Amino acid sequence: AQMTGGKLDATIREVQLYGGKITGETKLDASGVALAVDTRLVIDKVNVGTLAKAAMAGGDSPIAGIASGTVMANGNGTSPRAFAQNLVGNLDFDISGADRRDTAMKLTALKLAVALPGIDKQPTIKASATYNGQPITINVTGDTTRKLLGDNRFQLTASLDSPIAKASYDGAVVREPTPALDGKFELSVASVGRLLSWAGTPLPQGQPDPGLLNVSATMSGEGGRATLKDARIEGKAIKATASGSFDATKTVPELNAQIDIEQADLNAYLPAQAKT
Repeated sequence: AQMTGGKLDATIREVQLYGGKITGETKLDASGVALAVDTRLVIDKVNVGTLAKAAMAGGDSPIAGIASGTVMANGNGTSPRAFAQNLVGNLDFDISGADRRDTAMKLTALKLAVALPGIDKQPTIKASATYNGQPITINVTGDTTRKLLGDNRFQLTASLDSPIAKASYDGAVVREPTPALDGKFELSVASVGRLLSWAGTPLPQGQPDPGLLNVSATMSGEGGRATLKDARIEGKAIKATASGSFDATKTVPELNAQIDIEQADLNAYLPAQAKT
């Protein structure tokens, strides 16, 4: 490391860490009014299980895997908030062979990418993994970083995709006075029975698979009132619509809901009768 005139240049040539290593460099500039930071770190094949075991002060580690990734960030500011607003960076993380032990939920091959392109640009989050043997991908983006940090209302687009189920939300998020969503949510499941089994809670033996399930819901929220404008539920043997509202502006918060069932064959969801 070398420091001259309020400027620091530090290089991490190689730090051995639990079977892997960390390298990188950091530059700090405090010679002006604002602090400026420019850093890059490379993580190469660190044993996550050994690291977690050490952090837990012994005992068995609940996770295993080998982690590699890069962290790049630069920014400047005269306060922590100003620094956060001016931060530009990228995080790429890969845990090959990742595994949660002693649980029915197996999460492996985890990858995460986070991009912070600047205060007036949209950050993104992309993640992928294999969950109980099936691949899943998650994508999240939204308004600019400035709006995410400071506005009471901001846009959000998020999706989860897998061979078992797909879900998405596209709309606004309202923080105050009552947290609410103002947009559209959609869920598509090809087989409820397969979804439950994938999640580690299979149907009881003899219980028929409810089959497909599609849900769509349009919501709104503003000024302390959250409204479910229209929701539609469609399955193998059921069709229903719903609407409702929650009003927190009244002295006693008021909840209203209405469900209309167009079709329902409960026999399709009950165990088959034993033959006599």
